[in-house]
Amino acid sequence: MKVYVETYGCRMNICDSEVLVSILVASGYEYTPQLAEANVVVLNCCSVREVGHAKTYQRIGELDSCLRDDVVLCIAGCMSTQLQNDLFDTYPRVNIIIEPTAYRLLPQALVGIGRGHLYVRNGRQSEVYDDVLPTRVLEDSVTAAVTIMKGCDQYCSYCIEPYTRGERTNRSYEAIMDEVAEVRHAGYREITLFGHIVDLWEGEKRGARIGFAQLLDDVAKACPEQRVKYISSHPLTYTDEIVQAVKANDNIMRVVHLPVQSGSDKVLRNMNRRYTAQQFLQRVADIRNEIPDMQIITDIMVGFPGEDDDNFQQTLNLLRLLQCTNANVFAFSMRKGTAAYKHFDDNVSDAIKKERTEMARSLVGQIRSVEQQKLIGTTQIVILESEGNDFWYGRDLYHRTIAVLPTQEMDIGQELSVKVSDLKGQQLIGIAL
Repeated sequence: MKVYVETYGCRMNICDSEVLVSILVASGYEYTPQLAEANVVVLNCCSVREVGHAKTYQRIGELDSCLRDDVVLCIAGCMSTQLQNDLFDTYPRVNIIIEPTAYRLLPQALVGIGRGHLYVRNGRQSEVYDDVLPTRVLEDSVTAAVTIMKGCDQYCSYCIEPYTRGERTNRSYEAIMDEVAEVRHAGYREITLFGHIVDLWEGEKRGARIGFAQLLDDVAKACPEQRVKYISSHPLTYTDEIVQAVKANDNIMRVVHLPVQSGSDKVLRNMNRRYTAQQFLQRVADIRNEIPDMQIITDIMVGFPGEDDDNFQQTLNLLRLLQCTNANVFAFSMRKGTAAYKHFDDNVSDAIKKERTEMARSLVGQIRSVEQQKLIGTTQIVILESEGNDFWYGRDLYHRTIAVLPTQEMDIGQELSVKVSDLKGQQLIGIAL
């Protein structure tokens, strides 16, 4: 029996897909990357934005016309917690809906399901699958993600995650370090410690309580041949101790994902972010005072209810002050069940959201071009991740992608010294030394 998985949404869903496959493989299933070979098809779906639901329903319709009658179709992921049994009436081709905390029950649910319908829950708010080692059949061969926590208890007003994933639950120190050792021995070149807000991880090491800074330092020292990255952080919880752990270990990447969301204090209050724009900028200044070349990746949400032109201009001004070269810019998407849904009207038009998205992305692109020009002539250490038609592609210690002119000696996972020679559009070009 073979299982095929399609994953939509954030990196957490990718990690969950690896766990889900591991559970099924342990029960005698075989993973296949080919849809046509599958006996079980799993769509691991995202609920963060409304477009995620639309993509799922579209994909169900496509699969309805091409799957064999004996193939079992499952809907998993955080989106599953938002669904009801009446989905089976609307989409009878779906056989199983399974919540993220119930994946251990999937092998049992598949027994005798046939063309029937089943909604699988386990009644638990959290499940971190501490004892399940991912199969890593879905990830690339260079970077391995290690989940250290799940859930979130920040309750930003726009976010559905605390309701779909539950509140924060930490994996144990021992389980994390065991998985890190497995990744190291498997030959991965980069390890990403993953969680909704990794800064808040805490656990017990030999009877003593420790926080994320100690865990990060321990992982870096246990894996001196690997790069170590972590995602995501929060402006209120990214502590000086974490900064010092990064500073003390040369193999920890000089990049932090620190979402700001808006440059307007009014909007930040309504988002329940609990900091001001100036406090965010001061936090970044403090980080750069300790690590001057630290790259900041941020998130910007435009079109939040009540955001006017002045509020948006404040966001653009913040991006200029931040000199941000990498930002994920998204338009607000109202999610039923959130505080924003209860207290605000979605009163910014789609046209304005689109315009502001394009303006913010354009500004970040302009800043990036100026900063990337400064890299021409410098030498960066790059780990190759993929091969294209004209270039090999890899990332440096600062998470910047560099296209490297090919030679006969290149291979995936190889570490190279690369001299940046040109900038074409937004793409850095380099020559292997």
